[in-house]
Amino acid sequence: MHGTISTALHEGEVLAIYRDGQKIGTASVTGLDWSYQDEGLTKGQHVYTASVISASGEQGVHSEDFVITETAGTGSGFQLLATEDFLIFDTRFEARATSDGKAISVDMLEGVRMLEKAGMTVKSYTDNGGVISIEVDWVAYMKAHPEDPYLDLDMHRHIDNDQGGLNYYNLIAVPDYPILLNLLGRWVQANFVADAGGQSPTPPAAATITGVFDSYVDAEGHAQLSLVPAGGASSESTHRIEGTLSEPMNKWSDTLVVYRDGEKLTGDTHSFNSLSNYSSTTWWIVDNDAPPGAHVYTARVERQFEAQGPWSPGYEILEFAHEPTEDSLTARMLMTNSSLLVETGNLHHTNADGSVASIQLKAEITLAGSTIAVFQAAVDENGTASFEADWARLIAANPGAKLTITAHDNISQSDQIVDIHTLGTLAGQIGHWVTATPDGESAIFFNAADRSAHIHGTTGINTITVSDDHQLIDLTSLTGKTVGSTVTGIERIDLGGQHNTLKIAMIDVLNLGETDLFRADGKQQFMVNGKAVDTVELSNTRVAGIADGDWERQGKATIGGVAYDVYEHSTAHVELMVQQGVQLSMH
Repeated sequence: MHGTISTALHEGEVLAIYRDGQKIGTASVTGLDWSYQDEGLTKGQHVYTASVISASGEQGVHSEDFVITETAGTGSGFQLLATEDFLIFDTRFEARATSDGKAISVDMLEGVRMLEKAGMTVKSYTDNGGVISIEVDWVAYMKAHPEDPYLDLDMHRHIDNDQGGLNYYNLIAVPDYPILLNLLGRWVQANFVADAGGQSPTPPAAATITGVFDSYVDAEGHAQLSLVPAGGASSESTHRIEGTLSEPMNKWSDTLVVYRDGEKLTGDTHSFNSLSNYSSTTWWIVDNDAPPGAHVYTARVERQFEAQGPWSPGYEILEFAHEPTEDSLTARMLMTNSSLLVETGNLHHTNADGSVASIQLKAEITLAGSTIAVFQAAVDENGTASFEADWARLIAANPGAKLTITAHDNISQSDQIVDIHTLGTLAGQIGHWVTATPDGESAIFFNAADRSAHIHGTTGINTITVSDDHQLIDLTSLTGKTVGSTVTGIERIDLGGQHNTLKIAMIDVLNLGETDLFRADGKQQFMVNGKAVDTVELSNTRVAGIADGDWERQGKATIGGVAYDVYEHSTAHVELMVQQGVQLSMH
């Protein structure tokens, strides 16, 4: 039941609740609002009143009477019919109005939530004049979980009044599974659990946030976490929020919800897992793309019908501005017999004052520690630079020489390696775009027409780059985890040019993805980079041992200053990160 008081309670005062002239407890008071959950009502008419009691025991004036008539009460029974596909409850014994005309509504939606939380699939819920039918795979679940032989479920009753009404959650004692299985197709008696009475809807578990962590990828390509202390600042847009619970949540009904500035977060919360043993008191969730500004994270355990646990203390952080670039993640180069054209990708940027970065490129060819040739070129307003030389002769004469391209920022006076390649590896790429690889040939040249090529990555993040424009790379039947697979050990594909297309399925992400590769969220991850006219065709795959599911867009993430759309599979625990701007279609 809910109500209000005219003035706030003073220190030591309590609000006592009376039923039929007898004190039955004290209400929970927040400001001027109060609530109380009565338990174990018997049949018949009952009168409720409330009164403030001072610290010295003096009693104030009683409130006006609030009268209800209880038709069920502890131990009252009603009918249950179970089939292999349905649980049917006849709740028509319940009165639908109090003696003074207050409406009473009855439902079992909280019971549905409990079934779903336990891991069952509820296909439908219908209420036909008080005969409530729940279509659920309860038989299959019970066979797979013999350690859970009972199906006790909550029934919710709401009684209207001017103060928001009274809510009762009575636990229904359903016969244990072995008994119920022998009673299929027969109406049987179901009772309220005698010692539960009107079960309090408030979850007992209290949540606490223990830390907020930046999630980022280091220079070696590994996902890392860095603590942002309470009141501290962050320049990363992706955070992992960690916390604890005062006790394990109820597997039937409880959900942990984390809020940023009062709005629920979407993501993966590992405090509740239908496959776990429900004993965990630690949790975490990933918050993607937190906007710049001050933020407060809070958490609590919730149930349906406005039944919530206590709020955690707020965890405040300050998010610095981070503007994701829509340029290609990496630079690329096009070599001809007489020139080397370099597109600098996100190295070519606009400064905070609106000016364009001033960059000078240097291409140096070395062999056995000696310099063979050095070329200089300025980056133009389009972000490109061209080195004119007899590249065909240089490659033929020095196949083992190393080509290093370095970018010099004329404003900051800093240098950055753009590309390292052995000259001989570029011989077959004359006339084709090649993705620049500052780590030293981490990219793999892939000829889409050669289906017999074996592309096996090594340690770290390995990349396939699509050469030239208007290319198609179809991973169908190519990926795997064995040495006999055509493509394995690849974690990233860069479509790089224009009008290139990638065909990829869920099984490919399973085969190629690695857990926490680009951010720490517990999923197998695979990344695709490209430009606005590149295309990804994403499809489903039936995989033995994995239930059928669908790809769903789960928001966006900013990694290394580049914005990605994140697509998550509903059953496979994998995600595909596609650079924003790249077109994507799902089949």
